[in-house]
Amino acid sequence: MKESVLFVDDDPQLLDALRDSLRREPYEVVTAGSAAEGLAILESRPIDVVVSDERMPGMTGSAFLAEVRRKHARTIRIILTGQASLDGAIRAINDGEIYRFLVKPCAPLQVARTVRDALLLRGLAREGVPPALRDAADRRRRAPPDA
Repeated sequence: MKESVLFVDDDPQLLDALRDSLRREPYEVVTAGSAAEGLAILESRPIDVVVSDERMPGMTGSAFLAEVRRKHARTIRIILTGQASLDGAIRAINDGEIYRFLVKPCAPLQVARTVRDALLLRGLAREGVPPALRDAADRRRRAPPDA
């Protein structure tokens, strides 16, 4: 089955741009215009990675990702926000146990790489690779190339 990524943001133009820029990636891109819509999608089908904006009407991204963590613990959670704040970051890290915190504007290649890395680590977890080895592999992938 093809891996899937859910982008949740109240900006339809951003969702269209993300979907368009990631159309060649080897995973299915699903979008939702609100946290409530995102939760409904998660209830209806398996999602491997969720990328959420922080500031949305009705529910913040950190509250949404905390709910995702409670109900769908195996789904990897990422914040992509243009309104970064220390309080929001702390909530996302502590309550949502996010994998990454990305700040808009964020290059589509960075979003794609972050999602690919998240899916790779999810695959390693499925194969039973211990967390310490997954973390070491993630640090090696993100390290700058040797000069």
